[in-house]
Amino acid sequence: MKYLLVIGDGMADNPVPQLHNKTPLQAANIPTIDRMAARGLTGSTVNCPPPLPAGSETAILSIFGCDPRRYFTGRSPMEAAAAGKMPANGIWFWAEGTAIELPDFPAQYGMKGAVISAVPLCHGIGVLRGLEMVEVEGATGELDTNFPGKLEAVWNKLQQYDFVCLHLEAPDECTHNGDLPGKVQAIEWLDSKLVAPLLARLEAAGLDHRVLLLSDHKTLTATRGHDGDPVPFLLYDSRQDSGNGGVYDEAAGEQGPFVENGCVLLDRLLDGKNNCSANQ
Repeated sequence: MKYLLVIGDGMADNPVPQLHNKTPLQAANIPTIDRMAARGLTGSTVNCPPPLPAGSETAILSIFGCDPRRYFTGRSPMEAAAAGKMPANGIWFWAEGTAIELPDFPAQYGMKGAVISAVPLCHGIGVLRGLEMVEVEGATGELDTNFPGKLEAVWNKLQQYDFVCLHLEAPDECTHNGDLPGKVQAIEWLDSKLVAPLLARLEAAGLDHRVLLLSDHKTLTATRGHDGDPVPFLLYDSRQDSGNGGVYDEAAGEQGPFVENGCVLLDRLLDGKNNCSANQ
């Protein structure tokens, strides 16, 4: 079984007047993701529990199975871990945050894995979880990122490991830049250039797979800033057809089950393989 975690950073949003009151997810053409939604489970979750800041520093901790109310001490130590500068303990005087230790992913789930991202924060959380950090040449975190390179990196690591996280920063950055067409394009390319070919390869290879796909937080076109409201998630298992029908977007998420704490979704992706669930 292969396990794929896909994070579309900031792709969730509120309805936008310029899109005839649709969200970018609703306006985007994402047939492969929608096919997974029709056969899988779509719901909503909170990755940024108040009063913590709404942003990737708390949301990605949640997505990686670590309750930020317990583990979040600031953004800087997580970014520093990606640069190999994480001390055993100490205080970061150059930026906010104290050193942290996260549960070891291989010990917890009995498998190794990798993280493909252009963002030090995402890489750092992965490193602190005991996952391999994979850097892709030309991965910029913007709309011009190296999509083919990221695709090949994910596929190569799926040959080596059973778990891979793919993080795409472009939807978030486009929103911060006020580029609404770019945000929609980034979401469509997540589907057509990454998710679709990955699923096609897994299916052609006869590899059973489970996928958790979600936005870490909302990034609002209206404000160009982050929002901690619930975001839609999608759980898909290639061996099953839920018969739920439907699509993947914010409205569909609201109609599905509500998961109060996003940090439990990793357990659901990994199908009960947690060897130490009491830790969370």
